[in-house]
This record gives sequence, C-alpha cells and structure tokens, in this order.
Amino acid sequence: MDMYRKDGRERDRKKSDIAVIIVNYNGAKDTIACLKSIEESTVLVDVFVVDNASGNNDIEEITREFPNINMITNTENLGFAGGNNLGIRCALDRGYEYITLLNNDTIVDKNMFSQLSHFASKNMAVLPVMYYYDMPEKIWYAGGIIDKKTGIVRHVQQTDNSKQNKQYCEFATGCCMMLHREIIETAGMLDDNFFMYCEDEEYSLRLAKHNIKIAVISKAKLWHKVAQSSKKGSPFFEYYISRNRMLCIKKYREDFRKTAYLYSTITRIVKMTDYFIRRDERYKSCMYAVIDAFKEQYIKRY
Repeated sequence: MDMYRKDGRERDRKKSDIAVIIVNYNGAKDTIACLKSIEESTVLVDVFVVDNASGNNDIEEITREFPNINMITNTENLGFAGGNNLGIRCALDRGYEYITLLNNDTIVDKNMFSQLSHFASKNMAVLPVMYYYDMPEKIWYAGGIIDKKTGIVRHVQQTDNSKQNKQYCEFATGCCMMLHREIIETAGMLDDNFFMYCEDEEYSLRLAKHNIKIAVISKAKLWHKVAQSSKKGSPFFEYYISRNRMLCIKKYREDFRKTAYLYSTITRIVKMTDYFIRRDERYKSCMYAVIDAFKEQYIKRY
C-alpha cells in the first residue's frame, strides 16, 4: 500500500496533496514518536521515511510499528540534504502538490499540516512556530534573520500577536518547511554539497533570489527535540557548521558584507587555537573547516 493513514485503510493516492519527508539516521525511537504524532493530524498526509544507512535495526523497528510506511533505504549516509532530496524526488515523481521537510526529532500538532497547506503557495514557503520539546511553552523558532555582517543565523523566538497569522522572515529552518512543488521546480532542491548544517541558510538565500517569500504561520505548531541527530560541539558539528557557513557566505558573497567571511574565519581560528591549547582534538575540525572553505572543497570528513 502506498498510502499512510491512521486507520490503515487503503485509498486512492491522488486524493492526498501533501507528502512529508522524514530523514532517519540511527533515530528510530524519535522517528516512531514523530510518526505517531502525525497519525493524529486533522488532514491526511503521505509520509516517506528516508533511512540514511542507519547502523542498527532502525528499518525493522520503524516498519514493525508502521508496516505500510513508504520506506526509502540508502546504502550510505547522504546527509540531511541528500536524504531529503531523495525523498523530494520520489514525492515529485508521484505528483504531490506540497512537499514538507520534517525532522524526525519533532512532535507535530494535529492542526499543523492543515494550517500550513492553507497558506502555502507557488511563491511562498511556509513554516510552523517551533517550540522546545523539553520546554513546551518556550519558542525555539518563530522566524529567522540572516546577519549579513557575520553570516550568523538568528532565530526569532517570539510571535507578534499584533500581526496576522502569517509573518514573513528571511530564514527558513530545515527542521520543518512546506514547499509547493513549483517552488522546488523553480529554485531546485537542497544543495547536496552541504551534507549537514547551513543547507537551510543556503536554501533561504536561494529562495530570495527567485523572489519566493518565507512565512511563519503562528497557528501551526510543533515541538522539537533540539540537536538529536548530532551532538552539538562534537567534531562532526564543529567541522560542518563552520565549513558550510563560510562556503555559504562565499557562494552568496554579493548578499553579505565583506566582514562576514572575515568574521567567520577569525572566530574559527580563535576557537581552533583555544582547542589546541586545551589539547582538544576538535582543533582539527576547525582547522579543516577553514582550509576546506578557503579552497571551496566539499569534502566528507566525518
């Protein structure tokens, strides 16, 4: 059966307009919890789980709980961008009108998909307000700003109640965003070269190039178990977040101030020096990030 729905009954695939792409990597427990929350949605959606070559029994655990799920399995880890792109291609081939990228470490509100699909359009990507899972009343994301002087992305962490349900911003987090298929056909998919981190910053800048707006829908909600897929501060994190931010700035140099790349490079060198003095092996992550960004090399190091 192609379709995913709470009662398990088969139905015509063409009646569903929304495809949800979830990338799983050694996170079956979170993925299953996310899928269970999607079961409660007020609109029917079709879910595609892309397993990024998990090194355990994730596929078996997920399909045991959801035997009719659309499971796409990779023989290697394609990263966040590559995994999502595989799911996007499958959804586009099957004719879905709306594609939703969703982190596996999230719990969605039952009205989230209905709210997002109500506002999504051919020229506007839409996102929910995202709360911390451990602090369910505290906002993690309600929009985002890309600092053109430093290249750093900052989340807006409060909603403006004086405005309408739809609030525009310039940064769309990859944690959850709904895209009309024509947006993807116009602007393309995520950049596979980024592998992990800053692919959403790059995509947000690309959307702006195509005059596609980004809006947060305040009545659409989810709860995010922040940083479940990779530990913040790990060598993996230090390398990819540092390298990719510098590469993103270089790719869109005309959109940033001249200080942005300099700021990113200097702060990485300072951090590298601190790690080196403390005999912390993460100095190598910062060092390789600076070198690879300078040479514009998209290397998979971790």
